Amino acid sequence: DDDDDDDEEEEAAGARGACMSKEDWLAREEAEPHPGLSPADAEQELPYLQMINALLPPTIRAIAWCPVVPHFNARFACSMRSYKYFFVRADMNIEGMRAAAKLLEGSHDFRNFCKIDSSKPNLTFTRHIISFDIIPVVEQETESRYSVWSMDIKATAFLWHQVRAMAAILFAVGRGELEEDFVSYM
Repeated sequence: DDDDDDDEEEEAAGARGACMSKEDWLAREEAEPHPGLSPADAEQELPYLQMINALLPPTIRAIAWCPVVPHFNARFACSMRSYKYFFVRADMNIEGMRAAAKLLEGSHDFRNFCKIDSSKPNLTFTRHIISFDIIPVVEQETESRYSVWSMDIKATAFLWHQVRAMAAILFAVGRGELEEDFVSYM
């Protein structure tokens, strides 16, 4: 799961002039709301799900699609991003990991949790983690060392490799190599 660095992308796009700023995009959306499809367009619609799923391996399925206006920008229209990072419990201290994850919630400088690109000197490292939960995938198997758990992370944006770095620190907490409050000092 490669984390995107939205600021890097915005700066690069601004230099190329290829994309609008988030503020410009939001202002345009307010002035020109999504018109939706006309009945005539709906009748001539292609079977997108069947077309996409015919090209995908059987373990990956598209389950829905939605029409958008031509100037739609998925990156700027997104108000939240989320990751699920799956792992096997083994001998992990789940409660310690949960406590450490909660310390990462909120707005913080995450420069120590990312891969820094020195060619982007004006990059801001402050990100807002909306929620960071560690939950079992199947509730009944929480005590088994073979149970599968997930780190569910929701944020307004992520830095490059931020999720990997946070997961690595939480795994170190789970193995007892770091105290849970260690993340506060990073």
